Amino acid sequence: MIEFVIHWMPLLDATAKIIGIIAIFGLVLAFCQYKNSVRIAERNERRAAVELAARECTNYGSVLTPQFIKLRNDIEVSGCQFFLHFKLIREENNLKPDASAVTEEDYSKLKEHIPETLRLFNSLEGFAIPFAAGVADDSVGFVECGRSFVSHFEQFFGLYARHELKHYYPSTQTLYWSWRRQITKDDRRRMHLNAGREFFALTESLIREESDSKVLRAMAPLLKKVNDELFKDQK
Repeated sequence: MIEFVIHWMPLLDATAKIIGIIAIFGLVLAFCQYKNSVRIAERNERRAAVELAARECTNYGSVLTPQFIKLRNDIEVSGCQFFLHFKLIREENNLKPDASAVTEEDYSKLKEHIPETLRLFNSLEGFAIPFAAGVADDSVGFVECGRSFVSHFEQFFGLYARHELKHYYPSTQTLYWSWRRQITKDDRRRMHLNAGREFFALTESLIREESDSKVLRAMAPLLKKVNDELFKDQK
């Protein structure tokens, strides 16, 4: 028996090595398949999120926006001056309603528009839910509807505040603050870019028109070229 084991030991060692190599290769292949499956799942998830965002934005533009315009027109045509008298104080992380100038007549005339207002606010909440929950692609939604959504929410915030509806529309508020901060960030970035562009342009103009230095005047075209290159995508 011992002689049999000794005789077959080299063959067993070679077989074990082959099996080990096959096992390692199988693990590598399985890992690659797993990573590929993850990439496919992520790609499909991304596609679904973009498609959902596109549908929501289409509905927002074709249905909700006309409804907002109609509601405001209906309120103003009725003789209600609520939108004229109500003021919104916007702070960095808070919105403060100022209804000190709103009259009882304004409130009385608003009552007939409550059903239409609630229907619109419910529809707006439905639009906001998938974005606030992270199901719809936020970047697509912001580019297509961000500024309009924020503007409409602020225009009608007085009605939210009047009826304390803000307690019943959490997704609308979550999305508002998310996109409001993005707008602020974009505006600040654009302001800084404009300031930089104006600085380069002014410096180049002063050197070209006012300087007597040949060296500085020779640099003027270079400054213009640098300015054009740095800010060509922001023109």
